[in-house]
Amino acid sequence: MKFTKLSIDGYGRFKDREVEINPELQIIAGPNEQGKSTLRHFMGDMLYGQKRSTVQRLYDDSNRVREPWDESGGYGGRIWYALDSGKEFEVQRNFSRKNESIQIYDRTDARDITAEFTMLRNRESTFAERHLGMTKEVFLGMATISHVTLDELGDKQALIKIREKLLSLTDSGTGESSAESALKRLTDRITSIGQSAARTKPLPMARARLVDLQKEQEQVGALRGEIGHIEEERQSVLRALAELAEAQTALEEQLTAHEQLSVAARLEKAETLESEINAKTAESFDSAALRTFPLDAAGEVHHAATLATAAGDQIERSEAERAELAENREKELERLGPDGSFDMEEMDPVLEDRLAELDSRIHRLSDRVEQLGDGRDTAKARHEEARKDLETLPDFSRLAADPVTWFTQMASEFA
Repeated sequence: MKFTKLSIDGYGRFKDREVEINPELQIIAGPNEQGKSTLRHFMGDMLYGQKRSTVQRLYDDSNRVREPWDESGGYGGRIWYALDSGKEFEVQRNFSRKNESIQIYDRTDARDITAEFTMLRNRESTFAERHLGMTKEVFLGMATISHVTLDELGDKQALIKIREKLLSLTDSGTGESSAESALKRLTDRITSIGQSAARTKPLPMARARLVDLQKEQEQVGALRGEIGHIEEERQSVLRALAELAEAQTALEEQLTAHEQLSVAARLEKAETLESEINAKTAESFDSAALRTFPLDAAGEVHHAATLATAAGDQIERSEAERAELAENREKELERLGPDGSFDMEEMDPVLEDRLAELDSRIHRLSDRVEQLGDGRDTAKARHEEARKDLETLPDFSRLAADPVTWFTQMASEFA
């Protein structure tokens, strides 16, 4: 990996600062308290974050220590680097606890690859460990060199302490411990727990206890297997019982529905038969007098009934009109006198016109009386003809008060 550029929005004493990095060896020199260690911590925080735990969101002291001196800006920045494959990446971070965020961009392919890396429970991405292949402590110990004071080394046996310090930096990267001290602690621990051949030390006792626990574990595993098998059988039986109960319920519902449908069908059939019986009974009583009626003459009967009705109406109109004309004639005769004449005195021209008009009206009325008389005779003849035709038919007066109306209804029903 080669770092190419740093851009600091806000981190310690720095604000809106950019630093170009030499891809080979980069030396940052300057007086004390000018930001050399701040840049070193900025690079480590940009890659690995500021958490002291991988399972909880617990911040280390640097989160508070490295807050921007100038609070007007943001707390974070960007870092650019390239891998040996030639791909270039950019990391953007915001260290503020309220708005903490991280974004990783593949600048070669111009895409956001943040979601391609595992996010730990402390909300830190593992991209740096994948790209560098080392932890934050190892990176700070190998990729950067920090200053060491004589107070940390002491004034006696300085070479021994320098050796220890170098071993610690080489082995752990933090300067807190070395492989040599770790080996010594391991040797002391082995001595305390005992060798494998010892009988009174904790190790053989723990091994014996482990063997016993393993046997118990095997027995428990076997029992669990049997219990699991029995539980599966029990669940299978319960499912079968539930299915049988559902099937029984469904069959009972079907049986009830079938019985209801059967009863309803029988009831409907009985009601239909009862209606048909009642209808046939009524028809047999009402039509008893028509047993010998010729059904093929229904059309002629209907025509005769229509003619009879029309003739009766025509006679009624003729009689009414005749009575009206007779009444008018009597009035005129009464006005003219017993002999039907009056003195031919000098009359007013208006009266003469009126008389002429009345005379003309009398002639028209007389003609109308003759026409009505002819129509009356014709209507009487047709009425007599219809009466004769009706006499040839059965006596319908026993079936209805108005035989013509009843017969018209019967004809419509036949039609």
